[in-house]
Amino acid sequence: IGSDLLWQYKTILTRVGAVLICIWLAYFSFTRVDGAIMDLRSDGQGYASLKWQNSPTAGFIRLQDTSVIFTNDVTAIYFLSGKDSVGIPNSSATESDFSQMREGLRTPNSYLVIFGTLTGEFAPLDKLTQDLTLVDSFADGRVYQLR
Repeated sequence: IGSDLLWQYKTILTRVGAVLICIWLAYFSFTRVDGAIMDLRSDGQGYASLKWQNSPTAGFIRLQDTSVIFTNDVTAIYFLSGKDSVGIPNSSATESDFSQMREGLRTPNSYLVIFGTLTGEFAPLDKLTQDLTLVDSFADGRVYQLR
């Protein structure tokens, strides 16, 4: 808008100023985009990033023969291991929701997978893991099973 207003004054100095501003903005935009492209090309973004692709928790689940997986990140399980999963009860879950989860975990080869630290949207970890055994713990998550 500022460049357009300068251009309307029709003096050589204001038009040169408008052109210089446009060149400066274009240079700044292209160098920023180039940096973003380089970052995304080297590491990826989201579940395609190296952090997720090398996730030991996802790797553990990928190698298991599973029937039901309960997790706080359904998309990560599907994208990284190709397996279906069910979301864990949220913070407003009823006792019936926890009973359904426990019933599902009674199925052989069923797991509770927690990535990272649970946020306030989910039920407390001690409530979720009640009567469960820690199968394995990794830097990016934990895996539990009803035994």
